[in-house]
Formats: sequence, structure tokens, C-alpha cells
Amino acid sequence: MSLTVRELEELLFEAYPKHDAEPWDKVGLSVGNPLEEVKKVAVSLDVTVNALRKAKELGANVLLAHHPIFIDSPFPVIDQAGGGINPSSSLFEAAKLGISVISMHTNLDRSQEAIELAANLLDAQFIEGFEDRFGVKDGRELGRLGSVNRLHEPMSLKSFARLASSKFSRVQSVWGEPDSEVKNFVWVSGSASSLVKDVVNRGNIDCLLCGECSYHNALDASLSDLKIVILGHDVSELPFKKLLADRLIHLGLEANCIVDIDQSKNWFNI
Repeated sequence: MSLTVRELEELLFEAYPKHDAEPWDKVGLSVGNPLEEVKKVAVSLDVTVNALRKAKELGANVLLAHHPIFIDSPFPVIDQAGGGINPSSSLFEAAKLGISVISMHTNLDRSQEAIELAANLLDAQFIEGFEDRFGVKDGRELGRLGSVNRLHEPMSLKSFARLASSKFSRVQSVWGEPDSEVKNFVWVSGSASSLVKDVVNRGNIDCLLCGECSYHNALDASLSDLKIVILGHDVSELPFKKLLADRLIHLGLEANCIVDIDQSKNWFNI
């Protein structure tokens, strides 16, 4: 399938509408040539100098990432060799290597496939979306992405954490009594700190499965008997790369024109 970079961006926005993104977010094409033909697409979570170099090595001229290359425009834009740090050095590297960078971030987070991701991975039943209302944009009240899911069979918190670790590859920390029962959970990728009080106030929720949660939010929630399994921000969103790759296939790109950038080893547990 022959596509320009701009056409690819437009098709991705049809699946993940730009107006669903947060006002502060920088989604879509951030650097590159909109008129260039897409030859090969590398898929990553983050835009880094290493990811861009790997994409170039693999023959890709487009990097499709979940996280934007920047939120606030960097200044100055400096080569890493000259002392530039992310995102400044990544922006310089993308331009130097001729790689177009497209990001689908909070607009992807609000997609049905993203909020059902944990249910599908953990063989749970998706019940409903869970939204933390925080304001009005363009006449619409938007919410923090999340979902309520029910396990087919209750299990201990320790077993649930082990299941999450086996499906997401790692768990950073677990809050709650190991033998306490988990029947349902709220899933939030990335940061869940703003959502914790809403989950507690809703009641009848056994556990929060999330990417990250601040210490004091987790402590307060645990004192309210809400159990929390924290995966790590990146760990919770690494499966989004498959969502993006699957979307590219759905759009008609050949499998041999899509390559994965492995970013699963940024940190480890001891």
C-alpha cells in the first residue's frame, strides 16, 4: 500500500481522533516530511536517539510512537554528541536521519481497544469505562482513561499480581495484604494518581492496576482497603505498541514494512 507520511497520519487520526487528545498533548506528526512516501514504519513507546538510530538501521523512515517526542518545544535543539539531552537531541536526530515521527498518545489512551487492553491480557471481563471527570474541552466533558474489569474467578492479591507480572512482564510494587481477595479491578495505563480518590470513593472496587501511582496516593488508598498493583509507567504502556502495529496492518501496510523497537529493558527488579 502506497502512502505518504501525511496520509498515514490522517488514517491514524481516523482511528484515534485528534480531538480526543488532551489540550497540552502533541499528537500526530511532530517532525519530518509529510510528502515523503512511507517505506517502513518502526513502532516504539518513546522517541529517543537510540530508537531513531535503530529505526534507521532497520530501514524505517517513519517512527510511530505512543509518547510524543516533546510536550514543550525544546530550545535549543542540539545534537547528543554536543551535549543535547532528550527531547532536544531526539528532535535533532530525527531531522538528521530523515525520520518522520508520529505520536498517538492520549487520543490512543481513550480508544476502546486501549481501555480494554488489561481485560484482554488478563482474561477478565470488561464491564465499563471509568472516567475521572476533570473539565470541559470543546463543549465535551473528558475523562481520564480507565476501565472496570471483573475476574472470572476471584483470586488472592498475590496471585493477581503474579498474573499481571506474567502478562505485562514485570510488576514494580504491590499494596495490600497478599492473601486478600480480588474479584474486580480498575485498569489505568500510565499515571493513575489523579484517579485514586475516585476509585476509592466509588466503592466496590477491589484493586487498581496501573502504570504508576505516587507514594502518598497509594498509602491513602491502601488505608481505605483499595489494593494497588503498580506495573511501571512504561510497562503498562508497552502493549500499546502492538495496538499501533495492528492498526498499521489494518490500514493495509505489509507486515514486513513494520518493525518493533524493543524498549522493555529500561529498568529491572532485584
